[in-house]
Amino acid sequence: PVPASGATADMSLDNFSFSGDALISSYDVWFGYRDNLQFVGNSAATSVSLEDLAAALGQSVLAADGYQWRVDTRDESGSLMVTGDIWYVTIPDVDHIVVEDFGQYNDTGEMLANWTAAGGAQLTLDELYGSMQFDYDTQALPYRSEATLAFAAGQDWNATDMDTFAVAFCGMESNDPAPMYLTVSDGTVAATVVYSQADATTDRWWGTWYVRLSDFAEQGVDLGGVTSLTIGFGDGSDDGGAGTIYVDELLLDLVGCIPAFYPPGDLNRDCQSNIEDVVMIAGDWMMKNFAVSPVLPDPGQLLGHYQFDEAAGSATAADSSGSGNNATVAADDLGTIWSVSGYDGGCIELDNSVAVTIPAALFNGVTDEVTISMWVNGDIADYPDRINQMFFAAGPASGDENSWDSAIWDIDTADAYGGQWNHYAAVKNTGDGVMNVYHNGVLVGQATSAGGAMEGSLAGDSILSMARSDLGAVSKVKLDDLRIYGYGLSHFEIASLAAGSVVQPIEPIYTECDLDDDGSIGLSDFAILAGDWLEEK
Repeated sequence: PVPASGATADMSLDNFSFSGDALISSYDVWFGYRDNLQFVGNSAATSVSLEDLAAALGQSVLAADGYQWRVDTRDESGSLMVTGDIWYVTIPDVDHIVVEDFGQYNDTGEMLANWTAAGGAQLTLDELYGSMQFDYDTQALPYRSEATLAFAAGQDWNATDMDTFAVAFCGMESNDPAPMYLTVSDGTVAATVVYSQADATTDRWWGTWYVRLSDFAEQGVDLGGVTSLTIGFGDGSDDGGAGTIYVDELLLDLVGCIPAFYPPGDLNRDCQSNIEDVVMIAGDWMMKNFAVSPVLPDPGQLLGHYQFDEAAGSATAADSSGSGNNATVAADDLGTIWSVSGYDGGCIELDNSVAVTIPAALFNGVTDEVTISMWVNGDIADYPDRINQMFFAAGPASGDENSWDSAIWDIDTADAYGGQWNHYAAVKNTGDGVMNVYHNGVLVGQATSAGGAMEGSLAGDSILSMARSDLGAVSKVKLDDLRIYGYGLSHFEIASLAAGSVVQPIEPIYTECDLDDDGSIGLSDFAILAGDWLEEK
């Protein structure tokens, strides 16, 4: 037998198998718990599917447990030849069950024997990647595009012990936005859950959407007899758009506590609102947004200052700090990169042909602290799906990047900052173990275990440039007033570089307890937590 008697089954395989013989006409397969074998069926094949084994026990999938099985042989007349030996096998715990992975289809025709398109949808098997290419068009009635998988027999999802349905998907930047939804039916009741993120169709990276099975059960669907599932796009009422999305790996899953399932009052991210969350609110009680007044930085620690006020044709960006660290500039056309429309006077316009080389000497003395400050003006339309994060890293010599400390700001509404001047600053203080990222004077990103030293004396020249990794059209971004300090500026000093006083939100850097987003921690936040009390996801 495969698996061998006494072994644990490999659940990535679709069947159990056994050796046969040309003199044997057919095989009776028996399977079940100890001393309680059930007849699975008679077949000429020398294998039996896991699905048939489970069905013999009234299960949709085999539960984790110990089992026995036996194969008897019959001759051409159907007479019993030999009663087989008892074989022992263990079915292990599984963390997911494949409902559909599209890998079993050889072509689109085979896939469409199981999947049905509706409402302007066109379904094609992507044979290279083994996924379903879903072309949707929601520009006309019924303003929906759907793909439906109907099961030959009702699926008992309750018996699987899984609690989540997972869908892997990948969109395209050129797609029109359209809401994505999942519908599950038991043949009588159908329930729909809509994906909460707006970028399902336009996100060109593979992602996974998790839906609690309880979301369908609470709408009346009998999960013990699921007859079909539908993936769809559109809202059914408005003229939407069109595009292509790829779908793969539909799973019943046991994912545990993940961000998608945090209740609103779950502050410590254990998927339950309880006393531990109350303790967190109590620790930040009465905290509120606060004002930060400007204080001028120490001019004696200004290592480099590039105002970019040069005239057209200049191949040098002067260092006005007095340190003499002038930068050299190379470009396809030096006459067009200098602009008078800077944040303060002139500025430089970077495209993928421009390289501003800052000499290595500027960072010579940097070991424990550094600040980099600049004004930037870019158009998000030039960088679709790119302007979504600021990443600041610093550390030892080149080649040891994996040991660099880093701080990240994930930008949720990047389009709100496009086409205008924005101030960015990055600060590292090794002694405090803190790295900060500031946007327009507001602290937006922080790492608090960044104690690694920097080795400025080993740094080479620094190249300031830009590029598009998606090979799009040539674009430009304006840069002005680049400053490098040899110490970590305070928040007050950053505010002065960002042109004045700012109001610092307490979320998310200082606390995550402002549940009602009113800028303070108080009774209204506690009320939200109380409303979720002991709610577990």
